[in-house]
Order: sequence, then C-alpha cells, then structure tokens
Amino acid sequence: QQRGRAAEGAGSRPASPPTVSQASMRTGSVRVIAFSDFHAALRAREDSTGRVVGGATALSAAIARAERECTGACVSVVVHAGDLFTGTPASDWAAGAPTVAVMNRMHVAAGALGNHEFDFGQDTLRMRMGELQHRLLAVNLRDNSGRMPPWIRGDTTVVRNGVRIGIVGAAGTLTPATTKRRNVADLTFLEPAPLMSERITALRAQGAQVVVGVIHDGGRCAGPLPTDCRGGGFEVARALTSKPDVFVIGHSHVNANTRVNGFPVVEPASSGRAIQVIDIPLDGSEATMTLRPITDDTTGAHDGVDSIVRVAFARVADRLQRPVATLAQAMPHRGSQYALGNLVADAARVMGNADFGMWNNGGIRTDVPSGPLLFGGVHEISPFGNVLVRLRLHGATMRTLFEKAIAGGRPSVHISGALVTYDGDRPKGQRIVSMTLANGAPFDDARVYTLVVNDFMIDDPETIQGLALVAQELLTIRDSDALAGYFTRLPQPVRADTTIRIRDVKRAGSP
Repeated sequence: QQRGRAAEGAGSRPASPPTVSQASMRTGSVRVIAFSDFHAALRAREDSTGRVVGGATALSAAIARAERECTGACVSVVVHAGDLFTGTPASDWAAGAPTVAVMNRMHVAAGALGNHEFDFGQDTLRMRMGELQHRLLAVNLRDNSGRMPPWIRGDTTVVRNGVRIGIVGAAGTLTPATTKRRNVADLTFLEPAPLMSERITALRAQGAQVVVGVIHDGGRCAGPLPTDCRGGGFEVARALTSKPDVFVIGHSHVNANTRVNGFPVVEPASSGRAIQVIDIPLDGSEATMTLRPITDDTTGAHDGVDSIVRVAFARVADRLQRPVATLAQAMPHRGSQYALGNLVADAARVMGNADFGMWNNGGIRTDVPSGPLLFGGVHEISPFGNVLVRLRLHGATMRTLFEKAIAGGRPSVHISGALVTYDGDRPKGQRIVSMTLANGAPFDDARVYTLVVNDFMIDDPETIQGLALVAQELLTIRDSDALAGYFTRLPQPVRADTTIRIRDVKRAGSP
C-alpha cells in the first residue's frame, strides 16, 4: 500500500524513537503504547468533573513520555484500535486531514480500521490512508468478490532495533450498523477470531518475537477487579486459538486492562483521554499493564503537533465561534431519554416541517454545558454531517417503528410530536402500551403522517430499514445546520423539555 505524502500541515516525517544495541535486546522488552477512538479530538476538553483532559497535544506528550522511558534493553511501538475520525469541527470540516497530520507526528506503527473511518465515504478513506504514515488493518474485510480489498492489509511487521514486532488488526463486525450502510454496502465484515489466529501463527512463523492484536470492538468490565468483562472485543479475545502477546480493543470509550485467554487485553478511553502501556519481556515472563489517564499536560509533545492543531482551528475559527444560543442549564446525554435528545428530535420535526421528529441516540455524541452555545458546540452534538430525510408513513407503521425502537428493552431513539408508553417486560413486538400525539390525541392507523429522521437511520435495521414507507424525501438540510437553526428560534435562554417521551409504564419517571 502506498504510504504517500503527509497530510497538509504535517511537515516532514518525525524521527524514530531512540534505539538500543541488538545485543542488549536478547533479554530486553517491547513496550506497546496503545490508544483508541481518538475521534478527531484535536483539543482538550472538560470532563464531567470539570477537569481538562485529552486532546491531540496531550496525547502526543503522553506517548512521547512513554517512549522516552523505554531505555536500555527496551524498544517501543505505538498502536491504536481504530476510530481516528469524526468528532470535532476543525478536523471534520476538512474531512479528517488535520487528524492525519497529527497522527503522522506520533510514531504510530499501525491501527485497526474503525467504523468511523468510513464516515466520509470510501474514496476519502482511501485518500486519507494514502496520507497516513501508518497502516490501518482489517484482516476480516472482504469485498463483493470475497477477497480482501486491495487498499487494506490484515497485518504488518515493524522492526525496532532488530526486534520483529507483528501487528494484526480487525474491524468490528458491528461496522455496518455503526456507520452509514451505503458507505460499506459492497463490503463484508467476517468473524475476526479465526482470521486473526491464522495471521498470529503466520507472523510468529515469519520471525515475529512479539505479536500485537488490535480490533475495533470493545466491551466493559464490572467491579473493581476486572474479571467480569463482556462485549465483542472480549469475546474475540476468548475465541483466539493462537494468542498474541497483547490484545488492544476499542469502540466502547472506556478504560479496561485485564487478562483473557492467558494474555493481556487492554482498552483505552476515547478522545486522547488515556493510553495503555504494556511492557512485554522477551524472555517469556509475564507482561505488565499500566493505564495512564491524560490530563492537559502537553510537556514534551512530538514536534509539530501543537502547531497543526492551532492552524486547523484558525482555519475554521469564524464559523466555529459563531454564536447560536444561550442554554439555561447544562444538558448531559445520560441514559436513554434526556432533555438534549428531546431538543434534537424537536429540531428535526420543526426544521424538516413534519408531524414528528426522531433521532437515534447513537447520533447524539456529547454533553452541552450551560451558557453560550457556539456553532462549533452544535456540530459536536451531531458531528456526522448527516442530512434530514422526510418520510411519509401510516399510523400503523409508526407503531411498528416504536416497537423496533424499544426492541432492546430500552428506547434507542428520541421522538418529537408523540408520547409512547411501553412495558419492557413484555415480549418483543408486543411492548407498546399506548401511543398518542403530543397533545394526547390518538394515532389514526390509516392516516399518512410525516416523520423527519437523519439519513443514517434510513439504513438502520433498529429504526427505519424494513418499514413500509409511503414515500421518502431527502432534504438539503445538514444535521448541525438544523440544530443551529432551531436553537436560534427558541426563546433565550433555551430551556429544554424534560418530559420522558418514551416511558416504561412499570418504572415511573424511567429514563
């Protein structure tokens, strides 16, 4: 695969980390430095406790410190578990180019192919891959011919001071459900464990002294001792028949480090908020894992990262800083029903000129603080560049839609213009207890209503896909523009409707 030139602003390729003598490596170690789900987080931001965390420069500084500590009989390698793109306007509005530029300064060796790598479409993805100075890997990706596409690799080998390090990567099988399906319609995502196991065996046969697995699929661990860990990434780890020295997972945006199937499994939090450092002795003794949370310390970052970030933000400053509204209270996105989701669904209904609005919960990506709301902040609520779609469908079909939206036992959407109660203990397809218009009037099963959603939902099997529609109309209104336009129409300061619009009848006030 062509490495190509660095993205604009990246400058020349940075110097490699320090090396040591080959003789000293006979009893040395390999340090794996892992991050995941960067999501174009060029700048640090406040977390729920008010601390400033993450961002490109602080992530770079943390990686650089971990590299510098790897002295004597130690070599280091930097990997990630996917989702480099989508999340902040300074990168998103340039289709990910600034993210590529900062990655090219961080000595990254390889990473998994994430679902959000497809957000700008395959043509843009391939262009960005040509600019990246590291490989994106997906051993389980196939095209319509059943072969691996020519633009992707399943594994790679890097050499650090004579030490061969194999890296095998996989995309999550969840990818078609977590990006626009039309962007991956010609691709198949196979079960990764057998394919990764095969390549791990092959890499060792080819002389790899250490093998690292990376996958864009994750999970969560319960309790203070992470022995009960569940989710797709952990299931793949359990299914591996050939074992890597460390397995790096992602997608869930949480920190975890544990051992599964006899080897370390680590998961770093998103947006540059943490790295995982795994030291693997070459004498076969047990590896150590260390989670390193990242605050706003940018001391010692790789050359050029901070300037790339500043230039990227300067280019979009006017649009980024455009005032939109003032919020009377903070609006977190917690649980399955919340005030911010109501506002987003209301914006779809009003700006799309329809009877109802609906928005998938996965399309709402951030909390919103009280006070001034700028256009850049609006973009981060729904950063995908989706457009509105107006549907026409019968009232009876709306019931089917609401049933699909609670098929997982809890609402997966927010709605506007309607109120729904359900019984989560009933069997799937029989959970709707009542559904009315927002004014309490009943639905008419035979009437044709209009509903506005985003275009991701059209192909989503949990919402619109498969419904009997009368018609659909693609509107020329982007998600962030619709939200900003609606916010400006509201009385200021904006106070959101806190009504729980999809409610479990057995849990009064349930989110």
